[in-house]
Amino acid sequence: KGYKPGSSPGFKVIISHDGESRDAVPFIRNSGEKGMVVSVGGTIKRVAKENGWEYQSLPRGYPMKFLMPEIAGCLLSLGGFSLDYSSLSTFVNSLLPSSLSTENVSKRLARQLGNGGILFVYDRRSLGLSKRFVELLKMNSKVEAVAVDKNDASKIAGQGSNVNIISFCKDVKSSSNFSAWDFPYPCDDPYGYLKNAIIAEFSSIYLSLLLGIDTELVDIE
Repeated sequence: KGYKPGSSPGFKVIISHDGESRDAVPFIRNSGEKGMVVSVGGTIKRVAKENGWEYQSLPRGYPMKFLMPEIAGCLLSLGGFSLDYSSLSTFVNSLLPSSLSTENVSKRLARQLGNGGILFVYDRRSLGLSKRFVELLKMNSKVEAVAVDKNDASKIAGQGSNVNIISFCKDVKSSSNFSAWDFPYPCDDPYGYLKNAIIAEFSSIYLSLLLGIDTELVDIE
């Protein structure tokens, strides 16, 4: 999600859970580039193999969000990074429904998002994450949000007091005359990026609960 063809040189990795992405399939077919495809199957599997891309199969029946740590670990290993899964498991447990609201950052963020409009502020490292969060809110909470580049200060500063400004960039407050809620981890660090993504995933679901949307969320042992 959030990948723009040609924006990053080298090996490409495309993840499409059902394998029917309207953007990814024609890109693999027409771009002339090479990389890896991760999916449960679908059209993208055939197109990838026809065009010389590597293919990694996902198990069927699991929503993408539950496979996120495993997928992230595979992708980070391609870049020479490794994940501390014990630490990550502790972090995820702190965001589960059984966690107290005062100690659960996803619940606190969801409560704030329910009070007015939503504007996300991103930089080049967090563009994909901000777009993903916009999609999550629309899909899970039926809420529309807007994402803007941190350098577009006119759009940010012009927002009214009833708009929640959520920033993925640590330096936004000091460079613009407005207040914002900062994501707690740096997006230029792969581990921090992953933690912020998990916070966003959970908060979109908690917001749907606050808005009375029919959603089922349970702890899984």
